[in-house]
Amino acid sequence: MSFTWQSLGSFIPSGSAWLPYTQTQGKGEIIRLTFDMPNRFWGKYNNPVLLSFRYHGGNQLMPCSPPFRIPPDRRGFLLELPFPKWARHIGCNSRIFEIKKSVADSINLYVQLEEMLFNVPPPDDNNTPPDPIAVQLQPGNLIYSWNAEVGYGSKMASIQFPLFTALTKISSNVPVRVRLYPSEARATEDASRPPDVNPENDPDRGIFLDAVLSSNALETQLILSPVPIVVNSNQCALLLEKLTPDAAMINVRFDYVA
Repeated sequence: MSFTWQSLGSFIPSGSAWLPYTQTQGKGEIIRLTFDMPNRFWGKYNNPVLLSFRYHGGNQLMPCSPPFRIPPDRRGFLLELPFPKWARHIGCNSRIFEIKKSVADSINLYVQLEEMLFNVPPPDDNNTPPDPIAVQLQPGNLIYSWNAEVGYGSKMASIQFPLFTALTKISSNVPVRVRLYPSEARATEDASRPPDVNPENDPDRGIFLDAVLSSNALETQLILSPVPIVVNSNQCALLLEKLTPDAAMINVRFDYVA
């Protein structure tokens, strides 16, 4: 099954007023935000944007949802937003999104909003495609374990996802750096890159995910969404780096929808 990204509009949000994305009404359940700003501000600008939405259908327009606080990220950001049964029951099958800055400032932050729509084969001979919201995403998770010895180190392995996967969260019981690639060759080429050097902002750069999980908590986790994992084979190359010198049984969990 393939998919396309449909634009819901783009804005330079302000910190004083909510701006609605009204070009189209979102029916997808995976939403992507793409950010852009002058290069000199990347790595220094940490003020999140606020994204809210209203369920909409027929003549009904529901109140705004509590806002999501989303930090600008070169890789973009995905949100999984399933439609609740009550919204569909009353005919609210789309959403209108609104955005603003959490802090008023003079930085020109460009934010594009898109929804993921699945290209489903027509169900009949009339070439009438089904409504995109009829395709249900299934949540799942995968846990990779590594019995790491004393000292810093890294390990390359292969892990298996469904042919289409969108990661929603990764977590670990030990501070680690996690990278995912479409092939072992790509992982080998990128292995020496330090975490503070971003790969090129290019969909063909050959990396799905590069995340550092590090804190004093018992479990470190990151609510994310980098680019979806779409590969010809469901085997992905995993490059895992241990960020502590202690021996440990490392368990990294990947939560996703597919």
